[in-house]
Amino acid sequence: QLKDGAEVNIMKSIYVKDIFTDDIETIDENCAFNMIVDKIISGKSQIYPVINKKRRLLGVVSINGIKEYLYDREVLKDIIIAGDIAEKDFEPVTLQENCQHVMDIMGPNNLEGLPVIDEKSHKLLGMIWRKDISDAYSKEVESRDIVSSFSKRINMDNMEQLVHIMEGCAITEMPVPRAFIGKSIKELDIRAKYGVDIILIKANIGNRSMIKTLPQPDYKFSYSDSLVISGEISKINVIKNI
Repeated sequence: QLKDGAEVNIMKSIYVKDIFTDDIETIDENCAFNMIVDKIISGKSQIYPVINKKRRLLGVVSINGIKEYLYDREVLKDIIIAGDIAEKDFEPVTLQENCQHVMDIMGPNNLEGLPVIDEKSHKLLGMIWRKDISDAYSKEVESRDIVSSFSKRINMDNMEQLVHIMEGCAITEMPVPRAFIGKSIKELDIRAKYGVDIILIKANIGNRSMIKTLPQPDYKFSYSDSLVISGEISKINVIKNI
């Protein structure tokens, strides 16, 4: 079972940029009410972003948001447009934000999804859904449990180049990248930028290797270090190529 605070820490380690969906349906601000109703009733989503011609986010429409208008659908069908009824009292999120922040917004408002926008241009990039956050959280918990169990059994002197621990994920040892030397784990923001976890830091002395430290945010890397990291194989390959 998770310890106090572990759930929040895991949520903070999952970023919008890694799980948001860019393949979404949108509604143009000039879309007629009748077309909006048809789209929401026949569509798969509960929330649709409303955008202008420059793809800037203006608001969202949802089944709950249009309920009060449905009784007058025939009267309103050619009078009201999406820009008139779009809900604007909500907080979109950006790619750099973590899922704890997203859930803090979704929770009180009982939302299933939030629009994701570019931080500078405010153009719509996609949506992040509660279900995808839940799936990513479960995967992260499973991965951490496996890594924790596996790392206790690692023979540090006979570490294979790449040890598969679950589908698409592995543990591996690698020399510390030159760009990391003299910088701290916190300063490099490794988990956020590269999506991998540092399990151990080793010191290589002659032909021998010894565990130097368990990862601490303020630890600064030196030229003799090597890292034992875990994560998705594609992300491990990225950090290996730095």
